[in-house]
Amino acid sequence: MRARIFDLIILALLILNLFATLNLWFEIEEVRSLLKLKPTFDFNLPFYLWVFGFLCLVSFLILIGLRKKRKTN
Repeated sequence: MRARIFDLIILALLILNLFATLNLWFEIEEVRSLLKLKPTFDFNLPFYLWVFGFLCLVSFLILIGLRKKRKTN
């Protein structure tokens, strides 16, 4: 039972991470339009967007690792 709850928590966190990543993407597009940047491959973005994107990536990888570790046990 505890394992099932753990799997559900990991799944919920992965879904939240997906929404956070999508929100980051919309934020980046908004900043690009406000700063009149080119639409792709112009990385002149505010620092907080880089930090948030890095945290999303790291948390996503940690959650995937936890899920794989849980399935191998």
